[in-house]
Amino acid sequence: KKLAFLDAFQKVSAAFQGTFAELARGEGRLRLESPDDPFAAGLIIEARPRGKKLSRLELMSGGEKSLTALAFIFA
Repeated sequence: KKLAFLDAFQKVSAAFQGTFAELARGEGRLRLESPDDPFAAGLIIEARPRGKKLSRLELMSGGEKSLTALAFIFA
C-alpha cells in the first residue's frame, strides 16, 4: 500500500511541476510532511510563480492559490 502510494505521489508530483511551470512560468513542488510515514501526515504544496519568492500554499494570494490548485488538479 505504501509503495503504491509513493509511486503515485511521485508521478503526480512530476506532473504538478510540469503543469505549474506551464501555467505560471514558475516552479512548483509537492512534498510530504513525513516521507517515512506518508499516511500519518499531510501534503505540502510549494510554488514560486514568475517574479515571486517560493512560498507555501497558505501564504499565497487568492489568485496564486487558484492557479496552484488548477495545476494540482490537472496533474
